[in-house]
Amino acid sequence: MMGEMSFMKPITSCFPRTGAALCVAWGFATLASAQNLTLRIVCYNIEADINNVVAPLPGLINPSGGGPTTSGGVLEGIGEEILADGVAQPIDILALEETSSNPQTVAPIVAGLNAFYSQYNPLASNMYAMSPYQALITYNYTNGGNGPNALVYNTKTVQLLASVPVDPPGGTNAIIYDYYEVGENREVMRYMFAPAGQTPTPATEFYIYVSHYKAEASSGDQTERYKEAVIIRTNEATDLPANACVLYVGDYNVTSSSEQGYQTILAADSPSGVAQGQGIDPLNTNAATGINFGINSIMNEKTESAMYLEYRDDLQVSTTNVFNGVGGGLALVPGTYHAFGNNGTTAYGTSVNSAGNTALNDLAPGSPISAAQLLLDLTTASDHLPVVADYTIPVVQPVAGFTAAPTSAVPPLTVTFADASTGIVTNWFWNFGDGAISNTCTTTGVVHTYTTAGVYTVTETVTGPGGVNTTTQTSLITVLTPFQAWQMQYFGCTTCLQAQPDADADGTGQNNLFKYVAGLNPTDTNSIFVFSIASVPNQPAWMNLVFSPVVAGRTYTPQMTTDLLNNPWAPLTTTATPPVTNGVQVTLTDTNAFQQQEFYQMEISLP
Repeated sequence: MMGEMSFMKPITSCFPRTGAALCVAWGFATLASAQNLTLRIVCYNIEADINNVVAPLPGLINPSGGGPTTSGGVLEGIGEEILADGVAQPIDILALEETSSNPQTVAPIVAGLNAFYSQYNPLASNMYAMSPYQALITYNYTNGGNGPNALVYNTKTVQLLASVPVDPPGGTNAIIYDYYEVGENREVMRYMFAPAGQTPTPATEFYIYVSHYKAEASSGDQTERYKEAVIIRTNEATDLPANACVLYVGDYNVTSSSEQGYQTILAADSPSGVAQGQGIDPLNTNAATGINFGINSIMNEKTESAMYLEYRDDLQVSTTNVFNGVGGGLALVPGTYHAFGNNGTTAYGTSVNSAGNTALNDLAPGSPISAAQLLLDLTTASDHLPVVADYTIPVVQPVAGFTAAPTSAVPPLTVTFADASTGIVTNWFWNFGDGAISNTCTTTGVVHTYTTAGVYTVTETVTGPGGVNTTTQTSLITVLTPFQAWQMQYFGCTTCLQAQPDADADGTGQNNLFKYVAGLNPTDTNSIFVFSIASVPNQPAWMNLVFSPVVAGRTYTPQMTTDLLNNPWAPLTTTATPPVTNGVQVTLTDTNAFQQQEFYQMEISLP
């Protein structure tokens, strides 16, 4: 009788091809053009320091009648307004006056904005941040309209480069103890910005001065406002480049366009005679004098009070290059400058929450906050109205980049793709190479599972206000067959000669494919499959079939034939039960081995 070893070729497990496509419509910003980023800049006296107010007033970041910040208030409603440029987008820079303190007033504003927007896009959970510097105030007194200036910004669109206090002669002590002599009783702040996600350049940097000038109309009050304007214009001429893009924003408390302080901001030369930094008032572009900002005229300019419109206190004044859109930097979008909630249809001395006010008929379709709710919110959020304007600024094209891990394994292979793009990106498109894609603006990275063996090329396309960019990593993902994974384990390659299925790497006479199926080490001469036949004493019709090693996950099926040429192999059915196992060696006994010529083989198979 003869013994013979054989094996079954491995069976490849087949998995259905799957793919998922995700396309989300919500984004951070609407693009003005292929190379410009649109910024929505707001200045707002929020009255969060009067009558022992500490937290933001109702209506600012939640409904005026109460409710969660996820329902939104005035600040979120500003982002729903479609302006003359056709853009509706969240606030990018929020300059604040009359805060109480950063931890008590501004931090809740940041948290409220993040909570509102993150319910639509998980990437917005940390979208907003605040300036790290807290401005000073007279006598540290924050109860009665003297609260410090502050700032909140959208980290996805702009980067805050500097927060610089602009102090009078005498420094901070002069503000705290002697403001009637120096012009500032609330420290002026100068903030420096550039678009997020790119290296700042002189062409893309811009500055915002945030002020809250002295109130009331007496000659002494007007003198204090003039002194503050002198400090600001002198600082601009001394510290900033000649062609700097600058906004002078805040609560001007101006009574007439003839006021010396107001005209100082609009003057062609700084008080020191330097011809730079001239401001342009979008509602008085020729710097005309003699305009009374507190009478029943030019109603669309009024910003105070939301409950009784009568004054123009709050302004965004831009330098000539910003207003005229020259120099390739920050540029005011024509027709977008306005008082939020007041388009001139509210009568003098009445509330913005009055019948006939059509100011907020321009909210985006499907806005989560109604115009009626926002008009009500405005009357409780502050006694002022926010001043809103859109600006554009050039941005560079984003550059796509990503990493992936793991990149090789048997299926199902789940790969995490981590975005490493630079520049401002608002949408990520992935092609995984196996027919599956992902298109999303809610996550910077994705996870994809490959279910079919093969080599795959992955492409990422990123889109932002600066344009579109694509990167491709060829043959990045290798989904191995089980045999290829075995080749990599022992040889570190799949195409090299020693790893080929019919190669006998260790010279044992058992090739790689056999050793793979049998669960053996192809680089170890002692790792071989042994199959032998032995007679059984006192049992002439019995034969012992002895084989080793036995490896978990394999099926061992003894087969027999009586004619190697003419009879097929058939499973051996006359074995004693159970087999005898000694460690990894198994003995099967054929109890009907009575024929003079019987051949055996062992079929080894994988699931």
